Amino acid sequence: MTRTEGENTQQSKSRKHGHKSRHSATLGGHRSPLAPLNDDLSTEERLRRAEEALHREKKKRRRAEKRARNGAKSAAENDDDTSVPPSNGSIPRPKCASKVKMSVIRSHLGYEKPKWNAYRLAVHEALFSARLDWKSNWRAQDAVRLGRAYDVIRADFPETERFQGLWGIDRVAKQYWDNRTSNERDKKNPNSYRSLHARRRSSPEPLRESSPSRLHRRLDPRTLFSSEDEGGDKDGEVVGDGVRGSDGGSST
Repeated sequence: MTRTEGENTQQSKSRKHGHKSRHSATLGGHRSPLAPLNDDLSTEERLRRAEEALHREKKKRRRAEKRARNGAKSAAENDDDTSVPPSNGSIPRPKCASKVKMSVIRSHLGYEKPKWNAYRLAVHEALFSARLDWKSNWRAQDAVRLGRAYDVIRADFPETERFQGLWGIDRVAKQYWDNRTSNERDKKNPNSYRSLHARRRSSPEPLRESSPSRLHRRLDPRTLFSSEDEGGDKDGEVVGDGVRGSDGGSST
């Protein structure tokens, strides 16, 4: 190697070394050193702060778990059998159809109040026309007669055919049956509220008569005449139908 080549190689190495040094200095300027621990805090203070941080984390975790439970509960309620399904298609029979509210059935049918009332009235009339045995329980009724009554309702209200097994009609009919039989039992019981209320309405209470003392006070002439009336006497006293003055005379 010649002298010139050696000098060039040495200069090249110097340039590379200087570049690395500047690069390291630049990175070192941007790199923030680790924050040293605060030696001014005592051990008790550090423990207290650590416990507070742990307590905050536990509270956050409990709130998150509570939100998760509430979300699962809401989802379960939305998936309940008594929830309102889509308006189109068949309406499956729920597990506890006897607990389904009338408002839910009305939502299934999509009826406004006038049509809903007409539907319930049609159920009542169909049960009467079927000549059911009202002295027996609901399970003892003739299935053929109930089927004929339900066919009449389906013909007048075709939306009810969407109920699987006609459970929507059966639910309204069963509620009317229970209410009517309950009313009949209450009427036969003389101590029931309905019996007492019926007797009270059929035999109204007599008008109250005024007591003699009240009637006497009402007809007492002293309440009709006043000393301030024109021609009256302050010292007069009641005598018969007139007023006797202080001079012994009387006026009628």
